[in-house]
Amino acid sequence: MGIKLLYISSSNREDYNTSTSSDFLLNSSEDIYGSYRLKAISIPNTIYTIDNSVNDTFNLIYPSGGTSYRIDVSTSYVTDGFTLASIIQNALNGAGTGATFTVSYDDLTSKLIISNPANQFRLDFSNNVLAPINSIMGFPYGIYSSTTTTPFTITSPSIVNLTRTPSLFITIRQANNYLVNTKTGVKYTFLIPNNVTSLYFIDSFFDQTVVFNKYARQLNINVKDDNNRIVDLQNIDWYMVLESLC
Repeated sequence: MGIKLLYISSSNREDYNTSTSSDFLLNSSEDIYGSYRLKAISIPNTIYTIDNSVNDTFNLIYPSGGTSYRIDVSTSYVTDGFTLASIIQNALNGAGTGATFTVSYDDLTSKLIISNPANQFRLDFSNNVLAPINSIMGFPYGIYSSTTTTPFTITSPSIVNLTRTPSLFITIRQANNYLVNTKTGVKYTFLIPNNVTSLYFIDSFFDQTVVFNKYARQLNINVKDDNNRIVDLQNIDWYMVLESLC
């Protein structure tokens, strides 16, 4: 019996214009019955570092003891501390306080320095419900007060952390549109390390397999992060190759 390869590409998904490359249905044009291992995968690392409603907010109290402003940071894929500093600065200066903040990144210490020339201020990362951005900015949960000397500054206690998703989890569930009364197949998950610009493995050393029964004609596939959330791949397509186990 020869080796059988099964190519899975998000570009071949059903309803291409209404689904995304990280959550879609894939129809099979051939018999996919059998057991397969992960042979190769190519997936772009396009995950947002700052993600809407996930880790994009914090509170600014300005002046210290005064009004609390919710700061919404723009959804972005951030690769360096200087870009992060610019994004935070724009968010602070667009909050309607009437004040001008300066945010810089110290390349030696890998920390953010936030300053204001006019008044003392506080940063509030204490509310977990706000989807806080604190860990990216280098702040543990809590409220931080500026110095008492001009210019008034707050330096992040820890280094910035731009590691958005340590791993990707690609799940495949057999969708039984071929025989609706058949019990749905189990869900299989492939763990993919997410630490390079483009992920590509051939003859993967990961012992990860999937089994499809004889009724498999459609697959439900999604890409999730380590918090079981659908990852935003910015709709860029990817593919994987499964090899039959004879």
